[in-house]
Amino acid sequence: EGHGIVSSLSAMTVQHGGVEMFEKKRAELGEDPIRADADAEALWERVSRSKKTIGLLLMDQGFFAGVGNIYRAEILFVASVHPNTPGKALSRAEFDRVWAASVKLMRRGYEEGSILTVDKAEALALGRPGLRRWIYNSAKCG
Repeated sequence: EGHGIVSSLSAMTVQHGGVEMFEKKRAELGEDPIRADADAEALWERVSRSKKTIGLLLMDQGFFAGVGNIYRAEILFVASVHPNTPGKALSRAEFDRVWAASVKLMRRGYEEGSILTVDKAEALALGRPGLRRWIYNSAKCG
């Protein structure tokens, strides 16, 4: 299965390599919210020293592995954290909400096979059974 070949895809290139390339690429990634071995404490240490905004940090694969633009918007909405807040200005409670939302929403997406950030019970309770996302592609917040 795979025969020891690894592919690295980016917008412009495809690289093929072996285990060494995989290990190098993996070492460049940050904490993955859907992995049981993710180290939220190590991530907090890095985030709390960063001048970058939390919106940018969520998109930086060297901090939060796997988060893209849809998840960035949804995570910050669920966590009630403004995207322009610098990492070093985040309180520990705000970071914990961002991390918890990252874990919850990304695990749901993984399990469902789709980016669904609103579960069925939440959508039904709001009287919007087809609601899939809280904020992404909405004209306004809230």
